[in-house]
Amino acid sequence: MSKPLLDSLVGSIKMFKGEIMYYLYFTIVTLVILLLLSVTQIVKMRKLKKMQKEKIKIFVKENALSDSELKLFVSEMRATRDYINSIESRIQLVKNDNSQRKVAKAVAESKKIFEYLMEFPKDLLYYDLFLYRNLPTLYTVMDKVNLDEHNSEELLLLTCQNIETDFNKLKEQIGEDNNVLEEFIK
Repeated sequence: MSKPLLDSLVGSIKMFKGEIMYYLYFTIVTLVILLLLSVTQIVKMRKLKKMQKEKIKIFVKENALSDSELKLFVSEMRATRDYINSIESRIQLVKNDNSQRKVAKAVAESKKIFEYLMEFPKDLLYYDLFLYRNLPTLYTVMDKVNLDEHNSEELLLLTCQNIETDFNKLKEQIGEDNNVLEEFIK
């Protein structure tokens, strides 16, 4: 082989070796960064889990819930949240504007009841019609029934009216609680 060709080949090999080293270093640095980010996320998740467990203990202690009551509360509130979110995402499927407003109002009232129950879990029993009949019925109507039919529209409005009744029950209860508090302060 001629000397210039050999020098050219050796130069190409050295340049290729330099590129390989560059990619190797780049890959190592990238892997180290990904490892650091993963470790950071794991540490954050552990801290979050610890904080959540502490909050649950405080919640259970403040509300005097047994383990079985806590499990029931968690499952019921999770189902309620899922129903509300599902109904809310389907509001635009309602053809009639009046019915759409009624469903939106029922969702807003359901959210208020949900917030109240999150604050006062012992009152879960007082809202059994809401939790086990009215909200699931609205979910079923929104999910299964063709809302173009007249009967479906009536069923939808009746269910929204039932949720409004549940919300009025909540408003009355809160009003009574405020009256008792005001009398106690006097």
